[in-house]
Order: sequence, then C-alpha cells, then structure tokens
Amino acid sequence: MNTITDNRMAIMQDEVFGPVIPLMTVTDFDEGLRLANESRYGLSAYVFTKDMRRLMRLIRELKFGEIYVNRPGGDAVHAHHAGLRHSGIGGEDGKYGLDAYFQKKTIYVNYA
Repeated sequence: MNTITDNRMAIMQDEVFGPVIPLMTVTDFDEGLRLANESRYGLSAYVFTKDMRRLMRLIRELKFGEIYVNRPGGDAVHAHHAGLRHSGIGGEDGKYGLDAYFQKKTIYVNYA
C-alpha cells in the first residue's frame, strides 16, 4: 500500500505499540526537527546521521526521553528509561530507579 503520510494523521501523533513504522518525507533538517517535536509524546526518537553538528543540535532540541543514534532501540538494563511529556512519568530501571526509594542526607563535617 502506498499512502502519503501527513503529520496530522493519528499514526503520526499517537503512541502506537506494535510492528509499525510510519515514515514521512521532510524537506530539510529543520522541518524534521519541528515535526518530531509537534507530537505530544516523547518516549524514544531514532536518528541516523554522520553529521555531528546536527546530532548535537538534536540532543539539545529534541524533546524525547531517549534518543538512539545510528542504532536500533532497546535500552541498556542499567540505564534510566523514561519518556517526556505524555509518555509516562518516569522509569524505575537501573540504579537511577532506586533513587525514589531512598531518603538521602548530605553531611558536612570539619574534624579540625
């Protein structure tokens, strides 16, 4: 099936869990970044590039909790897995997830 995908379509704006990859052609880098950030969700983004300048800009401006660069998804077991915006309230993965269960104190002592 050859369907033209538009950023207003539900498949582009809703979180879809399943073997689905909606693709859309963009005119340039800026349009792609703007359209990605128009979503109300922000769990994972996938970027394929060799341009480090663009990559650093994406890291600063892309509103997603996880960004995979030049690789498929699948977070590391020890990493913090969490989305932004309407993609959940956070993760409990790895050592970072344990922080919510502890009360911490910082103590400064001068023995002199």
